[in-house]
Amino acid sequence: MEDKENMDNCRLQNLENISRIYIQKYCNQPSIKYTPYFTKRLLTSQEEEKIRERPEIRLAFSDLLLEQMDFIRSTVGRISEILNCTIYIDSNNLMWATHVITNTTSDGLCKRTYNYLASIIMKKSIVSFLWYADLFDRSKKMTGDKHSTLSFMQYLSQVTQNNIVKGDCLGGPSKAPMLAHMSTNPSPLLKGLNVKDKKHLLSPMENSLIIMAGGVVNAKNTSTQKKPSRYIKITEEREIFKMVSSGLLLTFQTLDSETSSSADVSSSSTTDSTIS
Repeated sequence: MEDKENMDNCRLQNLENISRIYIQKYCNQPSIKYTPYFTKRLLTSQEEEKIRERPEIRLAFSDLLLEQMDFIRSTVGRISEILNCTIYIDSNNLMWATHVITNTTSDGLCKRTYNYLASIIMKKSIVSFLWYADLFDRSKKMTGDKHSTLSFMQYLSQVTQNNIVKGDCLGGPSKAPMLAHMSTNPSPLLKGLNVKDKKHLLSPMENSLIIMAGGVVNAKNTSTQKKPSRYIKITEEREIFKMVSSGLLLTFQTLDSETSSSADVSSSSTTDSTIS
């Protein structure tokens, strides 16, 4: 049992390292970091205990406007203190994030970026900028000593649920962001899934998303490695992008083993940070 846990931990660590490499390679979002002031000085044991009891929020970004990023950076410290929570920012560290903030249209749709697709793959809570605006508004209406951790966590859960993005501008409304937010399964999304790409249609970005999610491409039986029992066949270019965006890949984790599937999706063009 202990060996299995060690292997699982090793696998998750490898996925985290792989994720960092791919995000650095494919993401054009500026790298922005914010660490609370108290991490930069020695704390008394009483202060440490108080901080440990505070809720922790870790933010990453996808396609935020410059003015939105500036607003977050200039207000995050104040919000943390008033709401009595600890907020960190590491804009491209998706594996670590609790929330991924993105710019949206009036319909709640966002740009389909690499960070957006990777956040779905990692089952993160992808929220609009309005989520942060709600936190800011709440901080203006109260002080830290007037609300408890429990009430804040209830509020945080509600405001997150209300601000989950509704899809992306290329694919339109989609259940994928909400499925990612609601997932409670800690296993990598595509663990045990073999993606068969005999025609070599997968792009490097698609390969990276599959690997980040714990899947394999064109797995073969060997004497030392068990072949994944579930598989999908790639029949068109950019098929994985569409399967992630639509939420189809998120359903594979609930399928019985030995199930096979193939998605019927169309291809489209890729420009800059937008992925189709």
